[in-house]
Amino acid sequence: IAKAKKQKQKEKEKIAIAKAKKQKEKEKIAIAKAKKQKEAEKKIAQSKKTNQDNEAPVITIAEAITVDSQTYTLKGKVKDKSRFQLTIDDRPIKVAKNGQFEFEGFAIDSKEQLKIVAIDRWKNKSEKIINVEVKIKQVADLRSYEKPNPSKIKVKKDNNKIGIIIGIEKYQNLNNIDAPYANRDAKAFKAYANIALGIPNNNLKVLIDEDATRGELLKSLKIWLPQITRGKEKDIYIFFAGHGLASDDGKDLHILPHNGDPILLEDTALSRIQMFDLINKVSPKSVTMFFDTCYSGQTRSEQMLVAGLRPVRIVADEQDTPNNFTIFTASNYDQTSGSINEAEHGIFSYYLMKGLEGNADANKDKELTNG
Repeated sequence: IAKAKKQKQKEKEKIAIAKAKKQKEKEKIAIAKAKKQKEAEKKIAQSKKTNQDNEAPVITIAEAITVDSQTYTLKGKVKDKSRFQLTIDDRPIKVAKNGQFEFEGFAIDSKEQLKIVAIDRWKNKSEKIINVEVKIKQVADLRSYEKPNPSKIKVKKDNNKIGIIIGIEKYQNLNNIDAPYANRDAKAFKAYANIALGIPNNNLKVLIDEDATRGELLKSLKIWLPQITRGKEKDIYIFFAGHGLASDDGKDLHILPHNGDPILLEDTALSRIQMFDLINKVSPKSVTMFFDTCYSGQTRSEQMLVAGLRPVRIVADEQDTPNNFTIFTASNYDQTSGSINEAEHGIFSYYLMKGLEGNADANKDKELTNG
């Protein structure tokens, strides 16, 4: 019996040891599992930390925008490493895959501000304030400024007519002080001289920009004009578009050649009196002169030719002209001459050419007079 009891006790102990061993193995497996889980969680956390975006989205758009209508479209682009949301004045805006976006706006006032906000999934945020200014262009009635068209009127060519045409927009000694459209005026008037005034092309001398130096102007009046007139009485037409200036005492009016210098006016410019004298030497039958210039010291765009003249303007005296001379001038002696941007011509030149087309024929008798 004692032996049997002892054997039974041993078996119980053996079972208990086996149970304890099994429990230990379970605990060991659980510890290993927990360790593995911890390592996995650590890896995930590390991965999240590595992939996290710490930079705010970049919004590319001009901060000051000028539009020509109350309704307008803004275009821009947003760039970020992760997904983001975009709003303009708290309105969600759809963004294309490449980051580009458009916004249809409407401005009640002439100036308004828009707030653009971009936030990514990591709460990184970018903001931009856009200033929108509405400048509605006053569109000219283009019908009032139809292009010059000399073909509307044709005059029989007359070999007794001679013309000198001068147009200077760019000046050698004047930095950024142009005479806008002056060369276009001269080029266009050449066609009118030929078609509307009946001057043969062989009798036309045209000097544009760098070809219109003081030397070339003097050659035209001293050499070319006497040669072309051949000692016979002719009808002479002179057209000049460019800068003009009065002398310091206001007694003489000058046209400024391409290489003229307002500071050395008498030495580098050409006075009207000098022009009258040179033309009179060929004993013309008549002389008609068109001057699209002014003598007040201001340009077509109201800049000053001589800085020291501002704000004082030299008022030129009215000059006597020979009896057989008729002078059409863009402005009075104390006025400025301007240009029409929509027509791309000087005001005087434009209306002179449109008048020659027939618009100046008020009584419709097919004849144009100086009046």
